[in-house]
Amino acid sequence: MSSLSKTPQTLGIVLLGTLGLLAGIILLNFDARDNPCSKSFVETPQFSVWSCLVSFETALWSIFSVSLWQRLQQFRSHLEKNWLEILLITFLITFLSLFALASTFADKLNVPLYGFWWKTHLLTATGFILALMAGSGIWLAQIALKTSVFREGFSDNQKIRGFLDLRDTLQNFLFTAGTIIGAATLATGALRQATLTWYSTAVVPANCKETGVPDFPPEMVLLYGAYLSAILALTYLPTHGTLAAVGQRLCDELLPMPNFQDAEWGAWVTKRKSLEEMLKLNLTVKQSFETGVAIFAPLVASSISLLLGKT
Repeated sequence: MSSLSKTPQTLGIVLLGTLGLLAGIILLNFDARDNPCSKSFVETPQFSVWSCLVSFETALWSIFSVSLWQRLQQFRSHLEKNWLEILLITFLITFLSLFALASTFADKLNVPLYGFWWKTHLLTATGFILALMAGSGIWLAQIALKTSVFREGFSDNQKIRGFLDLRDTLQNFLFTAGTIIGAATLATGALRQATLTWYSTAVVPANCKETGVPDFPPEMVLLYGAYLSAILALTYLPTHGTLAAVGQRLCDELLPMPNFQDAEWGAWVTKRKSLEEMLKLNLTVKQSFETGVAIFAPLVASSISLLLGKT
């Protein structure tokens, strides 16, 4: 189950990231100076900040797309046997996510960037597909935990190794989803700030302000991030519960509890504690924090946007 051999080498990662970065820059600047309003907008420092964040997103997408595809291939047999369950989960995540996307303020901002509608919708669709792949991977990891760890004929070492590999894969999916959604939330806040700042600039051509300054409070970015964090938590927490339950079952099977009065009780306690630490069933503060950061990345990103732009 180990995917270390499939992990792209450093040179490949750098190349993918560079290509993704260039794709983001080219997309946003394509025909961006075709009219005075758009030209005025792209020449602002705030647009440069938003453009850098979006390009950073597309670089991450390029890198994550390869690792996501490779890790999902590990669960092909589980997908074939449980396709209906995965389809329902995918539909639920899509429904909840589309509700958040439909309530975003991108269409309400009257962004003067030429081709803004199709550019942002293309970016949103790409990021959503990758985040959905990571979310589906989290659920597939849960199915694999229930069926693969205690496969008939597995030795004790194979069961432990399988559990640890699935745990690492699950954390990778969680980190990927949290990073994608968090970066998108941060970029959304930067877009809002860039647009409102542009509308309030006196040098903007008068005919570009015919629609008036958009009215969208920064707190909505915070709500957007909190909502996406809730979706990610709802996707991950059931699998985390399965992970803990399977880990405890594995400990019980490998080290059944002796009678308290038996002489081997002390040795059993020591071995049990060592096994639980190996399986990471007793999370340390640091490990709990890392998981929390991944889940609440969208909320953290929206908070940063809120603090950086109070206009």
